[in-house]
Order: sequence, then structure tokens, then C-alpha cells
Amino acid sequence: MNTQNLRTLFPTVTKQKILNLSYGEGEHYTVLPMIAQKEDTFYLWEISAMSEQEYEHRNRTYKEAKTNRAELKQNLEEADQVWIEKIVSGGCCFEAASATGTCLGERYNIEEQIQFLYMLGQGAELGELEQVELDRLFITCYELTGKDGQKLSEEAFWNMGNEDVTVTLSEQHRSVLVQKRFRLKTGEYAKPKVLHLTGEAESSVYIHGIRFHDVWKEAETRFEDKRYLEHFSKEQIAQMKQEFMELLPQICPKGCVLPMIEYECDRDYQMQFYTTEYLKRAPKHHSTALFFAMRPDTQTGPMGYKNRVCQLEAMEEGFEGEISVELFLCHKTIPGEEKKARH
Repeated sequence: MNTQNLRTLFPTVTKQKILNLSYGEGEHYTVLPMIAQKEDTFYLWEISAMSEQEYEHRNRTYKEAKTNRAELKQNLEEADQVWIEKIVSGGCCFEAASATGTCLGERYNIEEQIQFLYMLGQGAELGELEQVELDRLFITCYELTGKDGQKLSEEAFWNMGNEDVTVTLSEQHRSVLVQKRFRLKTGEYAKPKVLHLTGEAESSVYIHGIRFHDVWKEAETRFEDKRYLEHFSKEQIAQMKQEFMELLPQICPKGCVLPMIEYECDRDYQMQFYTTEYLKRAPKHHSTALFFAMRPDTQTGPMGYKNRVCQLEAMEEGFEGEISVELFLCHKTIPGEEKKARH
């Protein structure tokens, strides 16, 4: 790094305006320090802070997980980032077309650190964040467009902050640890097995059975689908099929099938089931993996809720009997919120 390199990291904007707006309370307190323009592109910066608990998790040195259960629990400790979806100011709507965010304390984030210093030099004030350690600060840069991706009004953009400003935050995806164990029989059930969950995952889950999906049989005709034929050449399809067949044994060895738990939930929650044997085993990572978007046969289940499926690990074809299963996680979506910004 030399001075010439350093100079290129400063924001090369043609015009900027200090906002010094804030929204949220406590650990959710957030500052919108500055907007700027570079040619036909419009930017907004946001400064927030990680909670002390999140900062501790991020900097903790983890021991290598010895089981899949331990590894899944470690992954749960990472907080879900909340982004700005849109801003309404003076009756005009500005949508976030893209966003990049990072921690100011990371040594390799020199460009973001210089952007931060530049904003301070222009008069940015952080309010309640002034006393927060720099290592805990998080900087995000948004590229803004008009409503539905249309060209925004420059006059309205530069008037941002002169009138009331409302910030709409994105929905948040949260995973809740459940760890409820039970045994399930294979096949379709005459009556559903009902699980009543409490706490943050409070809901009722109706399990209708376990069916088996033969992915090897599906693979024989998978690439004959018109969606492939309409968009790829025969040579491209042949290459994709070859790569697919080479990776398939990682998910489902030859002679095996994939068990699918069919269930409903009285909330719009998605459940993650695992076999207890899988959770006990040591993690096994592949450099490349396949993903199957499994779907139920019908959209609505017998209880009147959305029909869902969850794939378990592969089992030998022809297996019948009971499977020891654990409802490990509940995935829920927290709706986005509207926040009034203030000076």
C-alpha cells in the first residue's frame, strides 16, 4: 500500500449531503450519516453496532465441531443481518437496489474505514454510537433507485431529511432451536402425529408420514425436461447431466432413496428435521454439493395449512419401519418494520 493506492480508496463522489438521521433504540440504534451521488448512481450510508454478545461470538475461537449437532449449533450463533428495503421522504420512495456491509474493525476493510473517516470529516455525527468501540461498528453502503427500480427524482433525493423520513427494514429470517426427539414410522398416516411447540417456536406441527423419493430414477429423465431443452444445447445438457451424476452419490448413494417427512404447521414456519444418527456423526464436508428443491404433491394439506416436506439423509431402498428423528430447528420469518427517522 502506498499513497497513490490510498488515494483511490476515498469516495469519488460528485456531490454529497450530511443527513445525521437516526432510527431505532438501544442495540438497534442506527445512523444514516450521508447520501451522495456519483454520475447517475445515488448512495446512502448506514452505521450500526453489533451487540456485545454478537461481537463476542464473532471473535470467539471455536473448537472444531465433533458432531453435526455441535456444528449446527455453532452456525445458529451468527446473527441475521437486517437491511433497509426502502426509504420514504417527502412522499417520494427510494428503494435499495444493492447493499454492501462490513465491520469497520476488520483490518482488511481499509476502503470502508477511509469512507468512514471521510464522512466524519464532512460533519457526520453518530449520536449514541459515538462511544461505541470502532471494532463493533458496522458500515453499510446502499445504492438507491426510485420505486420499482425506476429512475429516482434527483430533487427529491437531495431534499431527503428536510421532511419526515420513514425507513422500511427487510424481513428477518430467524432459526429457533427446538431439539424435540421422537420416532416416526415410514408410510402415510391415517391420523397425523401432532407436535405442540412452545416458546419462541410456539406452533402446532402435523406430520402426515414419510415417503421415499427415488432420485436415481428421477435422474434418468431429469434433463429431458423442456426447461433444459429450451435454454441449453445438447452438448451443454450432456455436460450438466455428467456432472450431476458424478455428484449424486454424495447426497444419495446408489441403491438408496431419500426419506421425505410430509407435514403442515399452523404458523408459516418451516421445520428442519434430522435423524438422530446424523446429529451424532462427525461433520463431513464436500467441496461441491447438490441441492434438491423437494415439493409436496399438493399445495394444501389435510389440516388446511401449507403442505411442506423435509428431506432426511439417504436410506437403503426398501426400508420399512421406524426412524429415530429430531425436530432440530424451526425457521420463522419476522416481518419487516417501519421506523421513523429523526435528527
